Amino acid sequence: MERRTLLAVVLAALVMVGYQFIFGPQTRPTVDTATTGVESPVSDVAERTESPIPGSGDDAGITQDRESADTAAMPGVAFIDAGDSGVPIEVDTPLYLALLSPRGGALTKWELSRYTDKSDEPAELVSSAADGLLEFRVVEDEGVVDISRATFQSKVTTGPDGERVQLTARANNGLQCDLIYSFSESEYLTNLDILIDGASNRRGDGELQIIFPHTLPKLEKLEKFDDAAMASVVSIGGKKIREGARRKKDGWSKTEAGTIDWMAIRSKYFISALIPDGAVTGEVRFSKAAEDDIKTELSLPLATTGPTRYSFRLYSGPMELERLTALGSGLDRAVDLGWTWIRPFSRLLLRILNWLHEVIPNYGVAVLILSAAAKLAFYPLTRTSLKSMRRLQALKPEMDRINEQYKDDAQKKQQAIFDLYKENKVNPAGGCLPMLVQMPVFVALYQVLSNAIELRKEPFVLWIDDLSAPDAIGSIAGFPIHVLPVLMGITMFVQQKMTPTDPRQAALMYMMPVMMLFFFYSLPSGLVLYWTVSNLLQIGQQAMMNKEAMTQKAAA
Repeated sequence: MERRTLLAVVLAALVMVGYQFIFGPQTRPTVDTATTGVESPVSDVAERTESPIPGSGDDAGITQDRESADTAAMPGVAFIDAGDSGVPIEVDTPLYLALLSPRGGALTKWELSRYTDKSDEPAELVSSAADGLLEFRVVEDEGVVDISRATFQSKVTTGPDGERVQLTARANNGLQCDLIYSFSESEYLTNLDILIDGASNRRGDGELQIIFPHTLPKLEKLEKFDDAAMASVVSIGGKKIREGARRKKDGWSKTEAGTIDWMAIRSKYFISALIPDGAVTGEVRFSKAAEDDIKTELSLPLATTGPTRYSFRLYSGPMELERLTALGSGLDRAVDLGWTWIRPFSRLLLRILNWLHEVIPNYGVAVLILSAAAKLAFYPLTRTSLKSMRRLQALKPEMDRINEQYKDDAQKKQQAIFDLYKENKVNPAGGCLPMLVQMPVFVALYQVLSNAIELRKEPFVLWIDDLSAPDAIGSIAGFPIHVLPVLMGITMFVQQKMTPTDPRQAALMYMMPVMMLFFFYSLPSGLVLYWTVSNLLQIGQQAMMNKEAMTQKAAA
């Protein structure tokens, strides 16, 4: 691999790693005050119990502070005790186990059946059972009603695709809240309908607030992977906005407003997302809840007269591109597949990777085949690049002569070099252009092999038991020993030895394998496997081209 090509690859890799950590400032969308997203109630969503439920329970949590649910409750307003025992309702499906608590209407557990955490226990996507996955508040003229402190009356029915749970809570000031969860047996999905009736909103600034109180739990053995990916992500008016807790100061907050496409919290490989049914206009507020944690609040307007109803789909599961794409609303953009112009390449390569896995059910083998296919596909460009480099090297003595002859006249030197290139029919950019053509594929492969959940905990052979993590075989004094990056460094060194280069640049060229070894040492083994195989194939191609060059030289 020629020097320019190698530098381009290194720079591309560095850019992609930097992309994981650096996000530019976001502009605030304009609020569309004409769209409220308020719908009329429907009978199947709001089944009322007309007779009063006796007894009284906890205070409603009505406060004058719209920014905090922790302030003291306003006296005189309480939720009526629903008489429910408060025992969570269990929903067990082939994909997940959920617990829905009548106290606050919160999902206190969402455990995935087909995925495990760092301890090989079922992956849990609720960070705090006490807070739940979602919290709800109502802002009305009298203050803030903290629904998470209410005890709901529950009604469970079984539908064709899963269980349906309707939760109803009433306050003694006339406010009633209905939460209707419809769980899916075949998807990581819940339909959530929210009906607010009896709220005082004469001023027209009342709000329904839906809150992700935390980001997702850290589930990966190497927490640094989750640390880099952990974030709150929203799409407002087609614009994706991502905020993570890293490098955020205590007390940090940010607000965005506009048409809400979806709101989500994510980790390295998992996501919980709230997707409104239809266009709704609202406001999203991010704030740092704690170290490495973000609180995300969605505020939607209440109707000034009559009931307010909102409907959502709640997805909580793996960040599989096809699943998220099928949900619509652009939620698939939450998957890290690179910049907009890179994403089509990434999506194509991921589809090819999954198709190869269907044919040969081993993702390590699929990576090998993908690596070989990419190298073969670009062989003509690699060959053209090497030929161009050899032509330029052949002109080096003449170039040195021109540099010496016109060392004090830059304009004449430039013209003489141009004439030299023209006379010998050499394109000085010929070695770089083929690399630029390949660059989108290299960057897309980096994104796919670094972020595809399909590789998570997938074994290859021997000691490589997780393609999404480094291939550690042990440690020395706490320092992990990874084999694949060392093999990659060796193959790159051999490749450099086979590549003709200017002796003055030899030291730099031999430093490249060391730099790449350092850079790749802690990256996922699936990515390092791809690069190692690519180097081996490049060595073979280099040997063929060197032999061809020697034959042509002997014939001349």
